[in-house]
Amino acid sequence: MRDEFRRRHETQERCNTVATAYARLIDASPGGRRMRDQLQTAVTETRKLSRAHARAIEEEHAWSRTRGDLRRRLRTAVLSVARIGSIVSAQAGKYSVRRSVPRSSDTQLMARARAFFDIVSDNVELFTEYGLPSRVLDSMRSLAAELKGAIAGQESARRHHKILNDSIRHELRSGDRAMLAVEVILTDAAVERPKARVDFRRARRGLPVGRRPRRPFRKRRA
Repeated sequence: MRDEFRRRHETQERCNTVATAYARLIDASPGGRRMRDQLQTAVTETRKLSRAHARAIEEEHAWSRTRGDLRRRLRTAVLSVARIGSIVSAQAGKYSVRRSVPRSSDTQLMARARAFFDIVSDNVELFTEYGLPSRVLDSMRSLAAELKGAIAGQESARRHHKILNDSIRHELRSGDRAMLAVEVILTDAAVERPKARVDFRRARRGLPVGRRPRRPFRKRRA
């Protein structure tokens, strides 16, 4: 959860605690029960959504780590084919393969891997004769497929946590409106219960609510 969202949620939690303590006073006012329920719902839903949001972000990070590992392994395999291919090209006079593999996007890397796989699969024995391990060719296709799946998984997790982020923003706005209404109700009731308005405002500002501790009495020096 963003720092701004977290601060707003903590403010709503404190105000909800005060609103619950003065529930009878608030509910006695027209619309008071509705606004108090709206504030409580916003606090509860935001708490649930923030937990789901944290899990979605962690899932995205996990997919990102998996994607990075698969990218490195696939690039190593492609580079191995390119190096052996340059030897085959120089000594056997077959194929024209660049020795180096430039840095590129994951999509371009997968396309290059498919192209190299097609080249090598046409004459596996020739590439094996010049030193290409058989497991490199076997792993290239599976690594490309796994990388494609990791990309899709990461994008799905990113979309999910963005949706949750929008839902959190919606609940916080609902809670802010409810807090405003509750404060208006407590301000109107301040003639009878002034402490309720004071407690609510202190909760909104992040100050201690309730009876303040007395300062120790100090005797004046004569």
